Amino acid sequence: MSWSMYVMALSDGMREFADGVSFTRGLPAGPIPANPPPTVAAVLAAFRAAGCHGTAWFRLSDADPAAHLPECPNPSACDGLDLGEINIHAGQVIDLGTPVDHLAFRKPHPAAVLAAACALAGTCGPRLVFDDSCEDFFAVHPGETAAALRADWPW
Repeated sequence: MSWSMYVMALSDGMREFADGVSFTRGLPAGPIPANPPPTVAAVLAAFRAAGCHGTAWFRLSDADPAAHLPECPNPSACDGLDLGEINIHAGQVIDLGTPVDHLAFRKPHPAAVLAAACALAGTCGPRLVFDDSCEDFFAVHPGETAAALRADWPW
């Protein structure tokens, strides 16, 4: 069975979306600052900074191997930071400057998604995390750490 998780920018537009949706960890009371979408380079750098690894479901046109995210070094003994199959623009060739509106992770380790969301929030602004059941929605804000949020993390 396949399971997916999604990460996207948290914005004031989410307030309308949030009607009737259960936020495990809610929206802030005040306005959420608008942030431009991060580039592929910024997303991959945040993942690397968080120690995450995964399998790209996209191809980078840029030849610099340092820009790529490493594959899981040992799937049978993974350290929990495997993002699974990462979809930015599935199957497409993209460059490091391509803006990223949302991310999808197929068969991720939930702790990896939390670490990645915290890293992204720190550099790209607040993030919203949810899975394919759409039962829980979790907000991550700049400055928050995976260790501090682990107790509230529904996955």
